[in-house]
Amino acid sequence: KLNGYYNWKKSITVQDGAQIPVYAELQPISSVNQILVTSTPWGAKIYLDGVYLGETLNGAAFPIQDVSNGQHTLKLTLAGYADYVTPVTMNGASITVNADMTQSSANAGSIAVSSSPEGAMVYLDNAYTGYNTPCNLNNVAAGEHTVMLRLSGYQDTYSRVVVNSGQVSQLTLGMAPGSNTPSPTVPTTGSPGFGALIAVLALAGTMAVLAVCSRR
Repeated sequence: KLNGYYNWKKSITVQDGAQIPVYAELQPISSVNQILVTSTPWGAKIYLDGVYLGETLNGAAFPIQDVSNGQHTLKLTLAGYADYVTPVTMNGASITVNADMTQSSANAGSIAVSSSPEGAMVYLDNAYTGYNTPCNLNNVAAGEHTVMLRLSGYQDTYSRVVVNSGQVSQLTLGMAPGSNTPSPTVPTTGSPGFGALIAVLALAGTMAVLAVCSRR
């Protein structure tokens, strides 16, 4: 076993007093369109797009080879822990996924949140989670929740999602360009509106002076 190479294994029979030479030629792991998966703790079952591929290793990454370009869903499951679900986008390069498994709570589930475009701030029930899309929200209490996504240059996007105990709810949202809090227009010294404002103020001041003089 060596990082960056496929594991090598061979069965041999050793007779009493005999010496058998063993030569292992390790094959390097291709760096094109592969996902290297690790988890803490190790031993989690790995699923890619719903297909079981194996379990995470102790001290080494589990390689998923020849993954097609585009978006996929990677899921890791381990008894006593909440499912880890994350979207992965392949574009001809190697991707490393380090899954930090979270111990599951009673009557809790998870929400896998993704958006187009990615990088949106994720709010759960009006509280910022500290995560940006794509992400996995673990230990969410079972029941109905509100997810809001916020990204500069796009309108806030809301969705209700129902979380079931021990399950992962998938939520994918598209965001529309726009602004949620338009900036107020402030006159500047170079704008026609500023000159008009100064003229009005000057006229008001002149009228006030004339009124005082007339009383005298």
